[in-house]
Amino acid sequence: MANKCETSIVFYSENKDVIKALWQNITDFCNNNHDCTIYKFMQKMGYSKNDLYRSDKRGVITYCDSSVSYKDNITYFKIETVSAWMPQVDEFYKLIDEKYDRNISIVFEAEEMGCGIYYNTDIEGRFFKDRYKIDYYLKQDIVRYFERFDDAIDYIKEIFPKAKVSIFDEINTIEGKVQSAYDMNEDNEFFFNFKRFEYQYPF
Repeated sequence: MANKCETSIVFYSENKDVIKALWQNITDFCNNNHDCTIYKFMQKMGYSKNDLYRSDKRGVITYCDSSVSYKDNITYFKIETVSAWMPQVDEFYKLIDEKYDRNISIVFEAEEMGCGIYYNTDIEGRFFKDRYKIDYYLKQDIVRYFERFDDAIDYIKEIFPKAKVSIFDEINTIEGKVQSAYDMNEDNEFFFNFKRFEYQYPF
């Protein structure tokens, strides 16, 4: 596969029956299939090759919750997928629109580090709270996630004081300051990345 995009998707609804039905369909498919691709799952749900002509056949469902969960009259469950280059979520939106009469909502969080793709469509943070990601190599690989920008800045100030970053700096400026202050370049083993999760996914 090309660069891997790891995506977590939550399906939720006030209608517990439709959530249970979707969860059961995904569970039954993945439990009885070693090749649990999104493409083949859509075929199981009644879609033809012509319906799926734009669908990438490489994306796979790698995890599904063992049961549905309940909170504040909402029923929900999560799956995880791995796809090439981008989040492979369009199929699930198509499925919800056409097979479940839009009675199910979807939010997802996706990362593809090679192309710098970071999405979190859960604006309110009901299921996915990550808003910022810092990953760097400084004697060891470190990855940290943050809900708040100022918490991320405080962390950077603590770990990389020579960079003299400010809460008023842009993210690209912060990356440049740290990389410059600590001589992080392609010729040595050090790197530093600071990313923001975008919430608007271009369907």
